[in-house]
Parts: sequence; C-alpha cells; structure tokens
Amino acid sequence: MNKIVFAQMAARLEGGAGEQKKTGMLAFSRIMEAEEKVGVATISGYIGYGNATVDEFTKHLEELKAEGCTKFEVILNSMGGNLFEASGIYDIIKGCGMEVTAKIYGVAASAATLIACAAGRVLISENSRYMVHRARGCAVGTVEEIEAYAADLKDAEGQVTGIYAERTGKSAEDVLAVLNAETWMNAETAVKEGWCDEVISPSAAESGQKETVAQGKEEDGGGDEEDPDEEEKGAPQNYTVLRRMMAAVGLAGKNSVEELEREVARLVAENERLAAENDGFRGMQGQQARVMEAHEREFEQRVKEAVVREMAAIGVAPVGLPPAEGATEEPGKKEPAMTNEKLREMAAQDALEWIMGHPQEAARLAEQPGK
Repeated sequence: MNKIVFAQMAARLEGGAGEQKKTGMLAFSRIMEAEEKVGVATISGYIGYGNATVDEFTKHLEELKAEGCTKFEVILNSMGGNLFEASGIYDIIKGCGMEVTAKIYGVAASAATLIACAAGRVLISENSRYMVHRARGCAVGTVEEIEAYAADLKDAEGQVTGIYAERTGKSAEDVLAVLNAETWMNAETAVKEGWCDEVISPSAAESGQKETVAQGKEEDGGGDEEDPDEEEKGAPQNYTVLRRMMAAVGLAGKNSVEELEREVARLVAENERLAAENDGFRGMQGQQARVMEAHEREFEQRVKEAVVREMAAIGVAPVGLPPAEGATEEPGKKEPAMTNEKLREMAAQDALEWIMGHPQEAARLAEQPGK
C-alpha cells in the first residue's frame, strides 16, 4: 500500500485554569492510498483539558472531508482523560460517514478506549497496552448536589458500558466486571477479548514497507535487480539518506528521486558558491586591515617629520624650554647621539617629548633631512 504524506496540521494546547496541567497533541494529516485520500488524526497525551477537544477535532475533520478524504485513521497513544470530550469525539467519528480505522501505538487507556470503539476496525501494535476501568469523578456541594452528580456519573457509565458491550460482544454484566477490576491487557489479550481486531507486529510493518518499495520498482519498469549498496557507493551521504526517506514514504519512483537529487545537487553547489564568496570577503577584509596599518605607520612618520621641521623653524633657545619629563642624566654619562632614523622609529608622543627636551639637537636634525 503506497502512502504519500503531503500535508499536516497540528495543534498543541495546554490545560486551562483550575485543571491540573496536562499536555499532549492532536494532529491531523492526510495521506493518499491508491486513488483515495485518507485523513489521519493523531491523539497523544490527555484527552480534553485543552488538548484533543471536540471543537478541534470537529474543525480539522471537516477540513479533511472538504479536501476529499473518504477514509479516516485515528492514531492513539493516550492514557485517557475527560469522559465528556471522549464521548463527543466518539459521536463525531461515528457520524463522519467515512470508513474509520483506529491504530493503537503505545497505550490506549480509560477514555481513549472509548474513541477506539468508534472505529470500524481497531488495530493494536504488538507491544502496546489496553486498559479499561469504571468512570470516576468527584463532587463538592450539598447532599442533593452530590447525589445528582452521582446519578449523572452512573448514567454516563451505563452508556459507556453499552458501547463496550457492543464492541466486545459481551454482556453488560461481564463488561462491568472487567471495568471493576481496572483491567490492563496486552495486545494479544485485547484482541482475544474483542476489544481490538488485529495485532500489528513490527515484522509485518517491515514486510509491508519492503512490499511498497518493490511495488514502486515494478511500477517504474525496473526489471533489473540492483544492489542498493552498489548504487549508493561513492554517493554523498545526503543522497543515501534521501533515497531511504523516499522509500520509507513510498516514493520509490526513479524520476522522483532523481528530481530531488538534482535539487540537492543544486543546493550543494549554491552552498559551495556562497562559501567561496565568504572566503573572498574575508580576504578583502585582511587586505583592508593591512592597508590601514600601512597608512597609520605613514601618518605617524609624517607627524614626526613635521614636528622636527616646526621646532627648527621656531629657533627656540634650549633655556626657553622645560626639561623632558623624567629626564635625568647621570654624572659623566652622555646620551647616545640621536639620528633622524632613530627619531622616525620612535612613537609620535616619545618623539615629541624628545624634541621638547632637546630643541637644539632637533633643529640640527631638521637641517639634515637626508641623514
């Protein structure tokens, strides 16, 4: 059976004020089985309390019907929840006018089993659990209010018991005995006792997937047997993953894979182009930094030379200038002679301080620009 997932709508909600915070997911999608569209509802977590509500279920189911879905699958993995929300969803499924199949993966317990009973067929995975128990509730108020609540709860439980009896073929008394015991069942027992119709085994699911891939190859006219490992040798890892993903959803057609491979190749080439362009930008940034550094050195050198020339033009006598800060001479020790080359190598601030402390020698150096 080829199943092609081509859209999905999901709503994640949390419980409102006054309720214990419970989370889960109600997701709807549609798949295509041969020429028929099949709507899919996935219910996980709690039912009600802001998640998997009647309103959300109705809205999305109507959208799927408007898009031409003629079959409906309900995927369940839920410990249960609000009886009234579950009862409402049960009625919606019963009246949807589509062929409905429920599939249990993980657990269907309490109110979730009521939703499962709305389906024409109920499948349960090999390692899943199924649990039913009596309706529970609590009430606060006067004696009359509590008695009225108890009567309403008893009536609701009677309705649920009738649904379970219809599903299993048991009498209401036998069903009530099972509910009283809060009965947990494995997949095999759930089928044996009539709660479910069939066990979904992992080996069967894997076999079905292989059939889908083989069928896709036959439809492509690929009569020659090819070793998939041979085909994937030397191919980029993303191609290998792509082929496996396509096969998993039934898109084994050669044209589809090749089209997606071409798109992947285009994106890889685009990524390489952008990477090369980014490397070019980095090279330009490095070159710009080197040019700026050269300009700074040239500017510093020009400042030094300008200061030397200006001091020579002023002709200020040495006695008219304060001594350089921190300049002290040891007796009998002379400073090494200053040259234009040494002066150019000094930082601008250091050069200026030297010139201020040695105006006469600075004037002499200014007259010898070539040395």
